[in-house]
Amino acid sequence: LIETEPAEWVFDPSGSDVAVLDVTDLVDSSTDETSWVPPILLADKAFLQKVNFGIGEDGIMLGLLTDQPGKNRNLVACRSGNVTLLSSDEDPIKQPNNRVRPSHLFDIRSRPGFSGSPVFVYRTRDGNLRFATAAGPDPLARWHITKTIRRDNDEDNIDSFVMLLGIHAGQYHDSVKVRKAEPAEATAISSGDDLYIPNSVAIVAPVWDITPLFEHPRLVAQRKAREKEDAER
Repeated sequence: LIETEPAEWVFDPSGSDVAVLDVTDLVDSSTDETSWVPPILLADKAFLQKVNFGIGEDGIMLGLLTDQPGKNRNLVACRSGNVTLLSSDEDPIKQPNNRVRPSHLFDIRSRPGFSGSPVFVYRTRDGNLRFATAAGPDPLARWHITKTIRRDNDEDNIDSFVMLLGIHAGQYHDSVKVRKAEPAEATAISSGDDLYIPNSVAIVAPVWDITPLFEHPRLVAQRKAREKEDAER
């Protein structure tokens, strides 16, 4: 575990519910195994438009389970699901920090411990929804995968990739009505109360809401100090 104080983290007071910490100097290269996502794998707006990215696309989220985080090493767990909604400037979504921000929604069945996890999306050659075409009036055969229309040499028709869509910022909530069964048992919930409960849909802060944090003066200063130290060494 890397112990830190809240004041060490960088966040945008008016932005998504995401905070950033530079851990470069906090890891031990002799014992810690780390990995990172290079900029080329960020699913920014230009990429999503280029590949005609849409709802229903596949994805996974990598994180830790609260009750099973691992002992000597992180026990990385995976949750999988599909894109529910894509971020829209016209239709922002309320995040856990009570700020309304353009956000992706992902039906990924999150569990406690996964907040802050990277959410990746992927597309395979044989699992591309864009190649599903109408196949006649028969409802049972209405959709099928048509490989013959694939244009493998068309750069604007990318049908295979793995990219970082964003960071899991919290759970989307539904408002539900509660009615007590008879005979009513002692409970702090009254009949007719409105409760907000998390469902299986996760709120994902888009990568373009996260990358500007890397240019925060504190993080820039940390990088420059390391570069100067490396140069002197």
